[in-house]
Amino acid sequence: MSPVVDVAVTVFAIMLTGFLAGRFQILGDTSSEALSFVIAQKYGFFVQRSSATILVSTVLSVVTVSALLAHFGIS
Repeated sequence: MSPVVDVAVTVFAIMLTGFLAGRFQILGDTSSEALSFVIAQKYGFFVQRSSATILVSTVLSVVTVSALLAHFGIS
């Protein structure tokens, strides 16, 4: 899921706040990234590209989620 959708679901649909909201965000974004790397490594195809993409998307996700949580006043 995209970070914006994760925050919307976490904050508005499930109404989690604080530590639980942050935990939900981290766990929600991890599984798809790990699966793509495992498949790339298994077949030896685009391993470096997938790991670089995981790094960039994780950094962008942390920045985006942090900004949205700060914007909505969730600590």
